[in-house]
This record gives sequence, structure tokens and C-alpha cells, in this order.
Amino acid sequence: TEFKYKDPNQDVTSESHVIKTDTTPFNESPTFNFIFASSVAEFALALRDSKYKEDASYVSVIQRLENLKEVERDPLKLEFLELVRKCIVNEIVAK
Repeated sequence: TEFKYKDPNQDVTSESHVIKTDTTPFNESPTFNFIFASSVAEFALALRDSKYKEDASYVSVIQRLENLKEVERDPLKLEFLELVRKCIVNEIVAK
């Protein structure tokens, strides 16, 4: 993997290379935070009706989040789930 980084207070860009020598998969079961973040990204694609959304939908986001018990324990994540639900209702009413 190659990446570049520039400190905002400097004029020089640093370039780094990282070689992954471990042959095991990165993670066969994604973490809660990864699943939640991917749900937020999918929601954004669906909300903006992005040309990149492919199969992204509010229903898919809700199904994924409802399967995560951690969502119920976090008021902000639960609020996000409710926001997605409201978008479905608004979409139905608009039709």
C-alpha cells in the first residue's frame, strides 16, 4: 500500500509504502464500527441518489442496523436508525 501525507503546517509531502506480509485475511467478520460506518455510507449514497449507489437502499441499511444489538445501546446510533426509517416514510409519502 502506498500513501502520501502532508502536514498542514509544512510544505513537504511525505510518502510511505507498507507491505503486508501476513497472509491471513484482514478480518473475516467485520467489527460493529465497520458495519455501522458502511451503513452510513450506504445511506448517503441512497439519500443523494448517487450514480454510484448500485443496490444501496434505506431498507438495506435498516436491515443491517437492526441486526446489530450495539445500536440499541448507543443513543446516537439509534437516532441514526430512526432517521433512516423517517426517510423511508418520506419517500413513500412523496410518491
